[in-house]
Amino acid sequence: MLTAIALVFLFNQILGATQSVAPLVIGHVVVTFPFVFLTVTSALYNMPPSVEEAARTLGAGPWRCFFRVTLPLLRSGVISGGLLAFIMSFDNVNISLLLKPVGMTTLPIQLFDYLRYDFDPTAAAASTISAALTMTLLVVIDRIYGLRAVRF
Repeated sequence: MLTAIALVFLFNQILGATQSVAPLVIGHVVVTFPFVFLTVTSALYNMPPSVEEAARTLGAGPWRCFFRVTLPLLRSGVISGGLLAFIMSFDNVNISLLLKPVGMTTLPIQLFDYLRYDFDPTAAAASTISAALTMTLLVVIDRIYGLRAVRF
């Protein structure tokens, strides 16, 4: 909540009130960036540097080395960090409530309003579908990429 209030002050006082989606996106990136950073950093820590050096000595340029060698080795960290960021961002009602443009509503805010004003089964059904979609996405990513143990 404090981060959301600080971002509201930043966008309204310093940058001027903008009626766009940019403050909402920046707010969610600020909140979820540490989770992505930690997962990608841990995947980068487990990557042997000799693989990248071998690609460079075989004539690959910096960009080609990154996209052909480094990024595929970091794939599990990037995907798990992105999924964790999506789940954290989707659950963060405070940022969405304070930084959304006027006239726009997001799904978590709509569910919050359903629970606050009209307690009907619509909110429960939407929450169940959201949880089922997230679990399905987790299973699909696990089946495609999997979490394999790093062997030294």
